[in-house]
Amino acid sequence: MKKRAVIISTAALAVIAFLLFLNNLSREAVFYVDIEENWEEYDTQNFIKNIELNMICDEKTDSSGLISKAYGFKKIPQDIGKLIGEPLYINSAAKYRSASITITYDPKKIDAVDLNKVVVLRYNDEIQRFEVLKTILDKDNNSIIFNTLHLGEFLLAENDIELKTGDLISELTYKSDSKDNETNVGNRVYDIVVYGGTSAGVIAACKAARLGLSVILVSKDNHLGGMSSSGLSLTDVNDDSTIGGMAKEYYLRGLIYYFKKFKSDNGYDKKEKKELIRIKKYKTIEPHVAEIIFNEMIKEENVTVLAGNRLDLNNGVDVQNKSIQSIRTESGDIIRGKIFIDASYEGDLMAKAGVSYTVGREGNSVYDERYNGIQYRNSFSSQQLPLGIDPYIDKNNPGLGFINGIKELVTEEGAGDKGIQAYCFRMCLTDNISNMVDYKDENGDGIRDYVEPPENYNKDDYELLFRYIEAEKNGRLSESKFNKGHNTFFCLDRLPNDKIDANNCGPVSTDYIGYNYSYPEADYELRESIMEKHEDYQRGFLWTLQFSDDPRIPDYIKSFYRKFGLAKDEFKDNNNWPYQIYVREARRMVSDYVMTEHNYNGTKVAEDSIGLASYPMDSHNVQRYVHTYRYTKHIQNEGCIFVNNSNRSSWSISYRSIIPKRGECKNIIVPVAMSASHTAYGSIRMEPTFMIMTESAVEAAKIAIKDNSCSVHDVSYQKLKKQLLLCGQILE
Repeated sequence: MKKRAVIISTAALAVIAFLLFLNNLSREAVFYVDIEENWEEYDTQNFIKNIELNMICDEKTDSSGLISKAYGFKKIPQDIGKLIGEPLYINSAAKYRSASITITYDPKKIDAVDLNKVVVLRYNDEIQRFEVLKTILDKDNNSIIFNTLHLGEFLLAENDIELKTGDLISELTYKSDSKDNETNVGNRVYDIVVYGGTSAGVIAACKAARLGLSVILVSKDNHLGGMSSSGLSLTDVNDDSTIGGMAKEYYLRGLIYYFKKFKSDNGYDKKEKKELIRIKKYKTIEPHVAEIIFNEMIKEENVTVLAGNRLDLNNGVDVQNKSIQSIRTESGDIIRGKIFIDASYEGDLMAKAGVSYTVGREGNSVYDERYNGIQYRNSFSSQQLPLGIDPYIDKNNPGLGFINGIKELVTEEGAGDKGIQAYCFRMCLTDNISNMVDYKDENGDGIRDYVEPPENYNKDDYELLFRYIEAEKNGRLSESKFNKGHNTFFCLDRLPNDKIDANNCGPVSTDYIGYNYSYPEADYELRESIMEKHEDYQRGFLWTLQFSDDPRIPDYIKSFYRKFGLAKDEFKDNNNWPYQIYVREARRMVSDYVMTEHNYNGTKVAEDSIGLASYPMDSHNVQRYVHTYRYTKHIQNEGCIFVNNSNRSSWSISYRSIIPKRGECKNIIVPVAMSASHTAYGSIRMEPTFMIMTESAVEAAKIAIKDNSCSVHDVSYQKLKKQLLLCGQILE
């Protein structure tokens, strides 16, 4: 019997269980979990043909009892093999009144002597122990059959220590040593140190724990989840089938949360069913719900988290012989590790470790691209200003200069620069007055009462907005074409519970264009100042659309936007404002393999795929400049591209693009601020993709540690590919 650990994904099982429950089909059901066709190719436990679960559903089981946890995989420490050998791992996300499990095997590939060594164990959540269910397995009918009153987590393992039915095995053989996680971080060397409390960072830390690796998550933020829990609630993905592994688990957990939340004795009403369909399609998860899910995952895996601990940017990374020995936080904590994963958006750890990187846009000539560098001609039309908007404060007195945010530009098309695509906060709004901040209607006329402008409001910051509305008053902003404001001044993407993900959309919107250039390389004080200025701009932008007395804003626009306000139940400890600014792009590593437009177009294919990107190449505007047309100066936006590939829905990301150049740091992996050109990064920079890459990064780290090299450059891709396929990653 070959000793290989195999995880069998139960996504299909969980989904089917939901459908059965929703349709009141609470009777006997048979489910088949297909064995991967490539098991034999990768020399795994190919003596198993299929697994059949006959489950008797309890009609009285409520929704909270029906689903134990989505995917629910627990970590299996490496030392468990000392007790019961390396196990085949079976998991069910559902709990039933009773069930029988049949595992059909191929007698040609396993003899009776080996079969007699197999033991079936179930993890009992209530007592937190493994319970031995069966030790003498069936030889007839080429199957292994056992019954249980509680479907949970099962192990099929070798019985090397003569376990007996009813024996209980301590949780310490199953879970990582929680006592170690309580010790001073400076007194141990972690297998993996994850820096960055982003969605990618959480996935990396939890994945490491599940693999039995000692891990610590160091986060500069007090709230985990990065943009996924800070307003980016409508998920950017072009091909849903590219999401596998723990990224898929996260979004399934979100769907399950709403299935349970909406469920009542009368089932689901029409609105709730419509909402559930939208949640499944667009993966719309409210910010606070996203944070709940990430915190649950961290808690389930016993991950130690140092929250609110920023990397010391002044000699806070100790590198010796091209390997990071430790990092130091501003609070003085020293964290030692074997492998370090930089899961931050900014790439701070990468930069301070001496790894090569770039900031801004490369010229087209650097990688023989088309859409990189300055983009006058290829700017995305829906995000472009109309001709005719004067750039001067006073067109009769040019000596006063341009209005705020406008500059002269003489650089040629396709030339590189240090410009950064614009940032914004993804505001979480609502039109439900019971959950709206600052909603008043004292006279009861149904019209929201006037609200005072926000602190630091400066009307001059919105002069371009006024001029844009005036220029389009008979065009796309006319009352007949206003189209209820959707995607006019910002997106109105619907979330559960009457909320809206208000992303930038339109020529003048929530992006504070041109005011983020110094952010990637800035210290914390300057970054906070930049974030405050972005917040001031956006709060003022929303207020201007709702309450400004400037005659250039028509009443129908103000009446429409007065219906929206910040949601009371989001970001409650931050004045209902998102915790994280949307850092769409900052530093990008430059490694031996740089992802470019050629990968996106398919003219170059990474042979060491760790996952797929599927979104179009998307960059927001970078700057506003003065354009001379027919001897007249006009304001134009520059830098927004949106390039869709009609021939391909996804493309492979190279393992070499998340590790430094050979000869640089040997024990860091950078799956977020990874190696890509500006244009290629525009497709990669999506939350699901970041989660996919970090899970793959952890699998690579485990191989590096197991092979005693701790060099991420020496990881065998064939070994890595095998593990990635087994954990459900989609590689092509």
